Amino acid sequence: MLHSPSSRSRTHGLSISTAKDGLQLAPLLASALLTAVMACPVVALAATTYEGTVTGLQANDQAGGTGNYSPAYVITPSSGTLHYSFAADDSIDVRGANGDVYGVMLTSASGSSPVALDSAGGKLNISSTRGTADPGWGLSMGINAEGRSLTVNGNASVYAQSDSANSAAIGVRAYQSTVTFNGDTSVRTSTPGYSQGVWVYQGVVTFNGDATIVVSAKRENTDGVYNSGGGVSSVTFNGT
Repeated sequence: MLHSPSSRSRTHGLSISTAKDGLQLAPLLASALLTAVMACPVVALAATTYEGTVTGLQANDQAGGTGNYSPAYVITPSSGTLHYSFAADDSIDVRGANGDVYGVMLTSASGSSPVALDSAGGKLNISSTRGTADPGWGLSMGINAEGRSLTVNGNASVYAQSDSANSAAIGVRAYQSTVTFNGDTSVRTSTPGYSQGVWVYQGVVTFNGDATIVVSAKRENTDGVYNSGGGVSSVTFNGT
């Protein structure tokens, strides 16, 4: 249900200790080892960009899965929740020329499991981008949870972009779902159409960290936070 519009760098240190035994060999050896270490270049480990929608279906999203994702997600089931593992500054970047585009799409109807996105550091970037090829109504959602829970562990950036005026860009949508961000989080949207940063219906969205929500749209019904559902919804900000 949508709100209807109106009309890596890693280095390893090396510690060397020498003992005096009256010989000159030990200092010379230590010097040679230090020279060798100093000559080794520091190698940056590049962040990974994942281009497939997170569906909460392990058989679809994992290596060799039906989604044919490359790279595929590293998934570990634990107590009924699928944990997706990410290195520092990894990205989920899903793009489409037409139809609806989702960075994360969890639905009870499709059989999605509850999901946790676990970032090792830096910031996990989640984005969805929909182009202008399809003149029909369409959606771009960074995160969409319908009847399933999502937890993001670590700092995160959520971005939704749709390039058509006949469309909507929604950063985070929670329909009868629970979405929790455990870290500093930014939610941004950009579209010439309709937009909401955070859209909630009978759901619970919690930001356990500093939160920034920026919405850019040109049509009516543009909201930073849209919360409805007969008083059973909540959006909580627990930042400093």
